[in-house]
Amino acid sequence: MIKLTHEMIPAGGRPDVIPINASGLKISACRRRWYLEVACGLRQKEEDPILTVGKIVHKFLEDIAFDRSEEGLSKAMLGALKEAAAKGLPRKEQDQVKAAISACPADRLARPIALPKMQGAEFKFSFPIENVTGFAYVGTIDRVLHDTRQDIIIIEDAKTSRKYVFKDVIAGYKGDTQFTFYPWIVSRFAYTIFEGNMDLANLAWYLNMGMRVLAVMLSNNPVVWREGPLETFTEMHFTTFQHMVEAFVFDMKEYVEDEQLPPPTGMTCNACPSCPFKGLCFAQNSSHYDLALEAFKVVKYEPLKW
Repeated sequence: MIKLTHEMIPAGGRPDVIPINASGLKISACRRRWYLEVACGLRQKEEDPILTVGKIVHKFLEDIAFDRSEEGLSKAMLGALKEAAAKGLPRKEQDQVKAAISACPADRLARPIALPKMQGAEFKFSFPIENVTGFAYVGTIDRVLHDTRQDIIIIEDAKTSRKYVFKDVIAGYKGDTQFTFYPWIVSRFAYTIFEGNMDLANLAWYLNMGMRVLAVMLSNNPVVWREGPLETFTEMHFTTFQHMVEAFVFDMKEYVEDEQLPPPTGMTCNACPSCPFKGLCFAQNSSHYDLALEAFKVVKYEPLKW
C-alpha cells in the first residue's frame, strides 16, 4: 500500500471558508475522508440517481412553500419534471419524480415561518466559529415551522426513501447527526435567526422545539408523504454534542492550516467499506492510485450553493 500525502491530492478544491455542516460531520469518523471531501473538494463524478431525485423533490417543496395556488403548483411541477429530464435521469427515476410531486399533499403541509429577515423554507445559515478563524457552521434547513397549537418550533427535514415500511424509514434516521446539528444551531443562534420576533427566539433558546422527518416514500403506490414523530432535546444532549463538535474542529484545524493529510481513522471503525475514497487509501502502487483518482473531480465543498 502506497503512502498517501497531501501533495498527491489535486489542488484547487479548498473552500474559502471551511464548512462544518451535517453532511461533513456524518463522515467525520474518518478524518481523512472528511479532509479529502471537505478541505480538498474531491467529489465522485457520477451521482447516484436517487440523490438527484431527492434534490429535485426538495426543490419542488421549496417552490411551493409559500405559494400553494393552482398556478404556483403547476409551475413547480413543470419545473421539477423539466429538471428530471435535463439531468438525464433514467425513466424509473423520472417516473419517481412525477409520482412524488403528484402525490404531494400541498394543501395539508404546514407553512414555514416567514419573517422579514428569515424565511423558513430552505433556510440557509452561516455562523463563524468562535476562536477558529476560517471555519463556519453552515447548512440548509428544509423547513422551519411554528406549531401554534403546541407553541413549539418544528424543524422538518424532507427525506425521499425507497423503503416500504414507515417505521423502517423512521428507524433509519434515529440518532442521525443532522437531527441534532440543526436543532442545536437553531437553539444556539436563536436570537440571530429569529431577529425581530422575540417569542420565536425564546421558544428555540429554551428548547421548546423538536425535529421530525417528512418522509416521501417512493416505493409505495401511490407515493406517500408522511410526517414522522417529533424528536425533542435536552440541554445535556446539546452540551455533549457541542463538546464533540468543537473537539473535532480544533483537531482538523491543524491539518487544514498545515496542509497535512490526516490518518485514515476509518480503518479502525469499519468506515472503509462504504467510503468512496477507499481506492485511494488502499492503492498498492501509483498506477492503482491514478486509476482510482479518475473517479473524482475537484469541486469546492460549498454546501450553501447546493
